[in-house]
Amino acid sequence: RNLIEFAVSKFLWYTIISVILQSRGGADMNFDIEKYTIMKVLSGSHAYGLATPTSDFDYRGIAIPPVEYFHGFAFRFEQYEGEKGEDLAVYDIRKFFQLAADCNPNVVELLWVPEHCIVMRTPWGEKLIEHRKLFLSTKAKYTFSLHQEMHCYI
Repeated sequence: RNLIEFAVSKFLWYTIISVILQSRGGADMNFDIEKYTIMKVLSGSHAYGLATPTSDFDYRGIAIPPVEYFHGFAFRFEQYEGEKGEDLAVYDIRKFFQLAADCNPNVVELLWVPEHCIVMRTPWGEKLIEHRKLFLSTKAKYTFSLHQEMHCYI
């Protein structure tokens, strides 16, 4: 009985906070992204020796947000974009899994960059790399060819 009362009170608390925050536009990411990042890599032209003197540095990462971002509707986080002038995208692990399952080239690349391009990784990031083959499927044929075709028109 106490567990049920606790769960109901927690749900009501998160619902109340959610309603208040939604009325104010919601609570987007409000945590230190560096602290919750499990992997960060150098990607793009610098990762593959294709950079020119004017090429920027592209960084991609994966984060596991604080627990309150997994419960209720009060807090939202899908992706962090770097500060002005910094080409950085850090994906919420749930979004990462969705995009990786669809063989999104920008996301799958995170798991396959050369070792020297891994800027940081935690044991959780290491686990993702260890199981990276699980994210490959025949979808890659279509997503990577479409990705390539789009770059040909840019």
